[in-house]
Amino acid sequence: MSVNEILADTFDIDLSEKQVEDTSARIQEIKKDVANQKYTLEDKEYIRTELQSLIELNRTVLETLGEQCKLGAPPRMYEVFSTLSNSVAANLMDLAKLNQTITDYQVKETDENLRVATLDARQKQIAHQSNNGQVPQSVNVQNNTYNFTSNEMLNMLKQLNLTKEVTNVEDLPKFDLH
Repeated sequence: MSVNEILADTFDIDLSEKQVEDTSARIQEIKKDVANQKYTLEDKEYIRTELQSLIELNRTVLETLGEQCKLGAPPRMYEVFSTLSNSVAANLMDLAKLNQTITDYQVKETDENLRVATLDARQKQIAHQSNNGQVPQSVNVQNNTYNFTSNEMLNMLKQLNLTKEVTNVEDLPKFDLH
């Protein structure tokens, strides 16, 4: 009987190498994902796990302190309770910032990939058009504006031969302003 089997019998536990294999596979998977990603946080899983365990531990202590404060505790205990509450909140904010940073990196990488794909598509289209003997069409937008002096505007209006009509108050549209 090996030492591991004796310890397993003594502590009444099952020997399992599967968990170690699963962990090793997960570590390799994370390393592969990190290698493929342009923007990386090398220890993001470790940081996330540590923050989560720290938050859980602090919450457990916070619950115990809360019960003691309800029963009547020295003033210093209330101060510790308050400090620990702030620590839990700060850890939660750090975890949220970590998740936001990871998401931002993923969005940046996706955006860069889309830009590269769009640029490649444009270059292929230009190459295809130049191979067919076509000149790539460019669109020119021309906005024409006219600036008239008051005399030129008056002369133009005279040339229109508009008839003069007197407008009566009854002919004006009625508006209900209430």
